[in-house]
Amino acid sequence: MEKELGIIESTYLGIEDHGIFTFFITIDYGGAKQAFGGCTLNEDGLLRRVLEAVGVTSWEKLVGRSVYATHNSIKIVEIEAPQFVPHKGPFNIDEYFNEKRK
Repeated sequence: MEKELGIIESTYLGIEDHGIFTFFITIDYGGAKQAFGGCTLNEDGLLRRVLEAVGVTSWEKLVGRSVYATHNSIKIVEIEAPQFVPHKGPFNIDEYFNEKRK
């Protein structure tokens, strides 16, 4: 895993073409881009955890924010605002869903 600073370039919150309510956050690392999310939003608390990790109060305020993204070549697993931005710590999507399965 690698932790890399990038800029949120765009967001998507809605129903994708297979009828699944989902979200994507596209992060630009300065030449390379990667999407975070892509899972169903039927889980309680998911969107709130994303907003809290980035330090914003609404989905629309995500665009343009700097975030650290912990990722591999397949997906981003964790996002977190830089330390100078007030936020509630990182959000790891794999840990979130592992806790929900228990």
